[in-house]
Amino acid sequence: MTRQKQRIMAITLIGVLLCIVSLLALHVGTIMIPIGGGVQSILNGMGIPVSFTEPITAEQEAVLWYIRMPRLIIGLLVGGALALAGAVMQGVFS
Repeated sequence: MTRQKQRIMAITLIGVLLCIVSLLALHVGTIMIPIGGGVQSILNGMGIPVSFTEPITAEQEAVLWYIRMPRLIIGLLVGGALALAGAVMQGVFS
């Protein structure tokens, strides 16, 4: 396998793992949210009307949208910013 294909596979694998861990972070906690109901709520919130499972309760939806989703988005943005800052520092000092 060529080096380019290895890089593409590694980036794809890391992206898939990021999506899986993000979904788990949204659904696991003191108030458990079923994965199917949570995904349905997220898709409905994005404007994609789906109904493939029982909807989650109002309490679960509030926890998902007002506590866990902002925390996940901020975590992803901060992680990306730190990665970018590290790459810039390596470029400057090497």
